[in-house]
Amino acid sequence: MNIRFEVGHVIKRIRMEMACSQEELCDGICSINSIARIESNKISPSFEILLALVDRLGVSIEKIIAEVSLGQNRLYIQQRVAMEHHAESNNFVAVKEDLKLIDEPNYENLSNYEL
Repeated sequence: MNIRFEVGHVIKRIRMEMACSQEELCDGICSINSIARIESNKISPSFEILLALVDRLGVSIEKIIAEVSLGQNRLYIQQRVAMEHHAESNNFVAVKEDLKLIDEPNYENLSNYEL
């Protein structure tokens, strides 16, 4: 099984939410070219660089790993798309039904993510 651990998009999303530039994020950690390639998932950062980046972003490595893992789960992605469609069409009865498909521990984990 080929599992790709792509943290770049998660790092980029968090950086942009913080209104932090690539230059500010990578200062003293890696080159601007490296952070651009990491954020586009062209390369994976070393563990040391990843730790430094998440520290600069003020998030835990566990949050990054959980978000990457969750984002690669097909069932999660399908459910998310369905919920977004139902929410956009103001079909909150369907959203409530969608939520019933999620067991409590998974629902707790989802509370940390933007749906």
